Amino acid sequence: MGSRLDTYQGFVLTFQSPWNLSGVTSHKWHQTFYVSGTITHNDADAETAAVALAQPALSLATAQTSLISFAYYPAGSLVSTVNKTYPPTSHPGTGSAYSASPTQQQQLEVAAVAHCPIGKNTRGKEIYLRKYFHDVAASNADRNALDALTNAATLLAPFNSGAGPHAVVPVSPTKGTQGGPWVMEAHLYTHQLRKGKKRKALPTVSALTVAEKMIQDALQAKGLAALAEELAAAL
Repeated sequence: MGSRLDTYQGFVLTFQSPWNLSGVTSHKWHQTFYVSGTITHNDADAETAAVALAQPALSLATAQTSLISFAYYPAGSLVSTVNKTYPPTSHPGTGSAYSASPTQQQQLEVAAVAHCPIGKNTRGKEIYLRKYFHDVAASNADRNALDALTNAATLLAPFNSGAGPHAVVPVSPTKGTQGGPWVMEAHLYTHQLRKGKKRKALPTVSALTVAEKMIQDALQAKGLAALAEELAAAL
């Protein structure tokens, strides 16, 4: 999760969902949370908070998706102190967030997004925290839109009101700012699950190399001009 966890508490949730590539039947995806509070979670508290933070994702997913593990990092530590894994049947998706039984389940790369404003940048534009949710359903009327939800505020209550015994909420990973409220975006997005191959770096040309080339071109041009003058004099 990086050095930022040296300052703020954090959770990493790992989900498993069906995958759509030949010969590969499942894929793991993650949600990372930096959370409020200074009380270090014990094992039971950390598990309760992690499962609560996972509920929005599980409420949007089918039973084929499940929470399969979490790791908890206390403030001041780059090493997780609580880790737990689950079989896929322990914390499965429920699809309970939708107002009607969903019928347009999307491929795993299609994601729903929740966002939360946490402040403004130097240009006065809003800065947002975002969380991506996979194995979601699109609207029958608009395949680019998330299917209608029963109550988005209830769905996102663990983010807005707090999760676990210490009621932790997601905060900015750089400033610890708690924004709000979290809302679901109506539009669906494509969120890459696999890293593509790195492009080969092109050879760099130094400023000195460019300068040398310009000098060579100038000298060559000057030499050709002198040669032309000599030929003209000889004729």
